Amino acid sequence: MNNRFPTPGNWAENGLAEDVSTPPREPVFNYPVGSLKPLRQGFTIVELLVVISIIAILAGLVLSSLSHAKAKGLGIACANNVRQIIVAWKMYAEDNEGKLAVNSAYNGAARMRLDSGGWIRGWLNFDGANPDNTNYLKLIGTADGETALFGKYISNPAVYKCPADRSATTIGGRRHPRVRSLSMSQALGFGSTATWLPPTTYVVFQKESDITGLSPANLLVLLDEHPDSINDGGWAFQMYDPDQRAQARLIDIPASYHNGAAGLSFADGHAEIHQWLDARTKPAVRYQTEITHLATPNNLDADWLAARISRRRDGTKSWW
Repeated sequence: MNNRFPTPGNWAENGLAEDVSTPPREPVFNYPVGSLKPLRQGFTIVELLVVISIIAILAGLVLSSLSHAKAKGLGIACANNVRQIIVAWKMYAEDNEGKLAVNSAYNGAARMRLDSGGWIRGWLNFDGANPDNTNYLKLIGTADGETALFGKYISNPAVYKCPADRSATTIGGRRHPRVRSLSMSQALGFGSTATWLPPTTYVVFQKESDITGLSPANLLVLLDEHPDSINDGGWAFQMYDPDQRAQARLIDIPASYHNGAAGLSFADGHAEIHQWLDARTKPAVRYQTEITHLATPNNLDADWLAARISRRRDGTKSWW
């Protein structure tokens, strides 16, 4: 066998002098052309699809987190707004011998009366010809010769609008945001009519001293109202007793701007974002007037509201 690369042990056999000073060279192997596998270039289609899927999943997680963070931020801003107004509500009572802010409500043509509203003024809808939709003086200033009652305590009209409320009216081909999202329970207010309560059976709290039989921390004052339900400054609710749950009906509809929740404030001055449980409490927003009088028998949300709106005058059939 002719060894092309002799080793030090067979130098003599090949007629060569053994040179111990030079280390042997590494052998060079000659492979036939095309016998080497080509180096792999890039990714396979399957690997690219896997990478793209992972990126899509990560992007979805990031966007979801950002969405939740934004919603939480809007909820905090909303709670701060209703907290500012409830503070003004309490200050007004302190400055007026314990009388709660006027919360009158009128329907039809009577809504144009100057004494309509009280704590705020104006009637909202989606009619571009209605100036109340965009007139912030109805909230903090003097309009139609009458002054909004909280104007001396609140100078920023933005606190009356939930930052998550996108309702607007079209004027001259351009959309303009409406000025208000909040309404006040008609069970409160000096001179409040509270027709739907009805006031003959359930208490209308006209003074601070009337707030008995339930804790101020559980007496609802202000809440975000559904954009297709809101009109004047009063929020109407038809009371019923614990043994009448099948008769539950929502006259005015609460909003659910914050992932099915709404901003509310109470007579003790605290505010919160409350989550609604029943889908019937959260009808879809269509930005059209008007959604009202929803029959919602055995609705846990309506029960929750009934326990925080008023109490029977005779003290019986309590929700507490």
